[in-house]
Amino acid sequence: MLDKFRIEAEVLVLDMSEAPPSEETQKHFEERGCIVDTNNALTMMNLKLGEYIHQNSSSACLIVVTIPIPQAVDTQDVSEEDSRDIDLIDLSKQYMSWLEMLSSGLTPPVLLIRGNQENVITIYS
Repeated sequence: MLDKFRIEAEVLVLDMSEAPPSEETQKHFEERGCIVDTNNALTMMNLKLGEYIHQNSSSACLIVVTIPIPQAVDTQDVSEEDSRDIDLIDLSKQYMSWLEMLSSGLTPPVLLIRGNQENVITIYS
C-alpha cells in the first residue's frame, strides 16, 4: 500500500517470540510505578516493541505505531467482593506506561494510530 501512494518507507516485521525485554527496559518501566509481570504477555510485548523502536528508529522522520489495545477487565464473572481487588487505577497507569515506553525519549515524532481491523483506502481522482 505504501508503494501505491509513492511513500518511501522501511517496514520492519518483528518476531516478538524472541528474548524478553532487557533488564534496563524493565527497570525503566518499574520506575514509572508499574510492576513488570513476566507472565503478562501484553506488557512484555509492549516493552520489547518499545526497545525495537528506540534501537531502530533514531534516523526516522516519523514513527507510525499501532496503539496497543488496553487490557480488558471482565467483571461479569467476578463476585462483588473480588471485583474490589481489580484496581482500575493500576490498569490505567500500566496502559499509560505502555504508551510512554513506546514513545518517550524519541527525536522523531510518533504517530499512534488505532483502527477497527478493516483496511480502508480512499482515493480521490
